[in-house]
Amino acid sequence: MKNSLAPDKVSQCVSLIISLTAIILHLDDWKVGAAPDENTIYDPNPSHLWNRLNETLFVRMAQDTKKYGLDELGILFWNT
Repeated sequence: MKNSLAPDKVSQCVSLIISLTAIILHLDDWKVGAAPDENTIYDPNPSHLWNRLNETLFVRMAQDTKKYGLDELGILFWNT
């Protein structure tokens, strides 16, 4: 009985699967990042509802207008 897949086809399929797996695993490296002062903790889109809600409730702005808490999921407590 003859093998339905020739060794050439098997090695091509394996190479294709490995290549596609590598591409899928590194998709995060290829996406365009947001500006460092934009809130993208829940979604890459800074205008997404969850990002805006997080910024409204949890992000604190210092006197020099620098924002703190953009990379935190919890509340940023400051002593006043």
